Amino acid sequence: MDDHLVVIDTATNTIAGDHGLDIHPVGIAVSPDGRRLYVAGCKLSCIDGTLLVLDAASTSVVSRVPLPAAPVGFALAPDGSRAYVPTGLAGTVQAIDFGSGAVTSISVDAEPLGIAVDPRGVFLYVTCYGASEVSVIDTRTNAVVATIAVANEPRAIAVSPDGRLAYVTHSSPICSVIDLQRVAGVPGTTP
Repeated sequence: MDDHLVVIDTATNTIAGDHGLDIHPVGIAVSPDGRRLYVAGCKLSCIDGTLLVLDAASTSVVSRVPLPAAPVGFALAPDGSRAYVPTGLAGTVQAIDFGSGAVTSISVDAEPLGIAVDPRGVFLYVTCYGASEVSVIDTRTNAVVATIAVANEPRAIAVSPDGRLAYVTHSSPICSVIDLQRVAGVPGTTP
């Protein structure tokens, strides 16, 4: 096992724990109550994926959610009820509902990489590297409601704490800034 979950004590900046993982991790998040850790990744040749749910105190695996494609990122809804995983070459985002255990596949354009949820948990923003755009998904319907053209090869995305702006990095040395209040097709915005 070469992949690890390393726990760092931020008060002393020392390693408090080092736990082997049986997946290659690509994204991690902590539940809002701090009791669960979520680690998305894949095994061996990365044909499919796994979402590990761990107890934060002991770092023991509580459950595993199988994913139909290899993940390339991870985002957790603000309330911790759902997780979202872009799958790169599969051209989908997997929506995982922790209450029902359902995994829903949402088709997006070519090579989804970066992913972010707005602070209200209503919209999901996914960079599509191969299409030079950001797909906007309504989390209530798991449907793409808009696409936003951006510069070539978008990678990571972050949404401002007030939900008004999105910042997108690219393979080239630029950063796109999107005014989310003006995105056509998204309810509550003004195009």
